[in-house]
Amino acid sequence: MDSDNNIVPALKKWWLLFANELFPVNNYKYNFWRDKKGELMVKLKERFFRFMYGRYGADQLSRFMLVLYFIIAIVGMIVQNTLVDIILWILNMILLVLMFFRMFSKNIYKRQYENGKYLGIKNKITEYFRYIGNKWKFRKTHVYRKCPSCNSKLKLPRKKGKHGVKCPKCSNFFSVKIWFLMNL
Repeated sequence: MDSDNNIVPALKKWWLLFANELFPVNNYKYNFWRDKKGELMVKLKERFFRFMYGRYGADQLSRFMLVLYFIIAIVGMIVQNTLVDIILWILNMILLVLMFFRMFSKNIYKRQYENGKYLGIKNKITEYFRYIGNKWKFRKTHVYRKCPSCNSKLKLPRKKGKHGVKCPKCSNFFSVKIWFLMNL
């Protein structure tokens, strides 16, 4: 009975020693940012933040260029032609240099202007594909027509016959004729 009571504390003591070997508390690998050996990383991090102060950094155009870089790199690995491979490599290097130039640039207004141009083009493309998707999605219940004066796209209910429509954007009144009902 007395020997059973001595086994439990001995197992606890053995387990604590074993756990301390597996998961050390003050090892620099696990407590890297606070330990004396991790001070170098903190100093490097602070230097990088000071270097980036007043610089533009990453934005949506930079992310797009990075994705394009990886796509071109994957295509370059697949293509077996040497000339095409060299051209893709040069294109990749140009993209990489442009991306880092934009990130480290101090001319913030020009980089914002470039990003705004990119977002305008991207929004036009996504708006077009959203329009095509909605046209397909609502093909049974609605029909899409353009306003003759402002060219905005209107979503009208699919009812056979001639209908009068008022544009919500420019308040122009015009008539629309829907020829047939679609039974898909």
